[in-house]
Amino acid sequence: MRKYVTILALALLVTLSACNRGGMKPTREVDVEGQFGIAIPSNLLPCNDLHEFAPLQYADERGGYFLVGIPENKDQIAQLKVKYQLGDYANFVENTIATAFDTVNVSHRDTLEVNGLHCQTVDMFAAVVSERAPLEVYYHISVFESADRFYQLIGWTHRERQAVFGEAAKEIDCSFHELPDRLVNQQTASSAHPKLR
Repeated sequence: MRKYVTILALALLVTLSACNRGGMKPTREVDVEGQFGIAIPSNLLPCNDLHEFAPLQYADERGGYFLVGIPENKDQIAQLKVKYQLGDYANFVENTIATAFDTVNVSHRDTLEVNGLHCQTVDMFAAVVSERAPLEVYYHISVFESADRFYQLIGWTHRERQAVFGEAAKEIDCSFHELPDRLVNQQTASSAHPKLR
């Protein structure tokens, strides 16, 4: 996971030197491998170099905006002999990202319900100290919990673009939903394997 966070930080370092101050364009609905759907600003385009296995990877490299989404099956977490509640899992995600930076300052936390799913969000600023000037990054992290999964949405940009990206991140959060096909398949699988009494 630390490798993943370092890749995120390096991607930002490399691209910010050439980016301009772009805004957000209207959203379009994105279906992520039949698992979940969200509305993403159309200036963010699919890419595959932000994370080694995240099924959702979008970026506006010119504007300096990045977004990844990762589903994690609770059964796989349980195999590691770890049991998370939503708040514990959200803290795990936040702390994992924080380890890649020299300083971290959480500015806002929230707990809400989105389309029937419980969600925790955090806005934070992280910085890497360098000889020239610190690189300051704004992160918006959202963790959703369904019956059998946690979903992470992690978006980031340069601190100066926080206002633009923060508003877009809230809209992205509000659009998040599990897809009906996944829910139907989940119910079909559970009915095919009734619990013993």
